[in-house]
Amino acid sequence: MNSLKLAFLHLWAFLTGLGEQSLTYVETTVVPVLKTDAGALIIQLAPIALSVVTEIAKTGDLPNAKRDAAVSQLENAAIAAGISAGASVLNKAVEDAYQQFKATAPATQPASVSDGK
Repeated sequence: MNSLKLAFLHLWAFLTGLGEQSLTYVETTVVPVLKTDAGALIIQLAPIALSVVTEIAKTGDLPNAKRDAAVSQLENAAIAAGISAGASVLNKAVEDAYQQFKATAPATQPASVSDGK
């Protein structure tokens, strides 16, 4: 499978959880990022970030520590997967994963990563 098709499939899998918000989100956030090399990295990191965010959001860690922990764990997982990404890309991947988590999690979901609750 060529890399463009694979990237699209990862993006589509991510966006399916956003529902009605997906078009606005794509226009304002996804398209500009995908025009850069960072976009390719974020697509690679998306499934890893979602897994990390989902696990972190289930814990009772301190509010400010959750986001830092998610970024740190994503960085470690990315390195293990052979993906080299800077802090801004890692933060963006965590934020995108958190948005997907919020959109797909049940209403009784535990405290969040980004909201600091």
